[in-house]
Amino acid sequence: PKPKERAWTEIFGALVGESWPDRLALGGTLGVARSTRSLWYGLRATVLRPTSQATFSALEAQVAAEVGLQPAFAAGVRLSLALGPSVLFVQPQGELTARDSTATASLFIAAHITRPVWFGSFALLPDVGVRVFTREQGVKVDSQKQLVLSGFVPQLSLGVAYRID
Repeated sequence: PKPKERAWTEIFGALVGESWPDRLALGGTLGVARSTRSLWYGLRATVLRPTSQATFSALEAQVAAEVGLQPAFAAGVRLSLALGPSVLFVQPQGELTARDSTATASLFIAAHITRPVWFGSFALLPDVGVRVFTREQGVKVDSQKQLVLSGFVPQLSLGVAYRID
């Protein structure tokens, strides 16, 4: 009989950059996952802020459930899919006031490719991914769009993980 594959827990954090349709957003992510050599699943939470904000302050918060495959033939490369809610919080600056709610929400689906580089119980996690939103989120000032978060959003991140056997 074949021995049962042992599972372990990973705790990870990363610096994240996304290319929103009209600007760059930077932030961080924290997560936890249960993993084996070929399959893993977990939760991650991410916060992003656009790099340029003149008349308003914006922050996007997201949480995702994620499942991934790491086939033996892929030399350690992980492919994953995630699903979760995204909430964009906006705070007017200066003389501006909000007519509507300052928070909008959307669901998103994300796909990632990661190649962990393990050093004992620690790993370096370079990651490339894309998110797709189910509806547009954004900011309008005097009926003009000032910030848009919709469609396909490419993402790069670099993080570290710790494995607990």
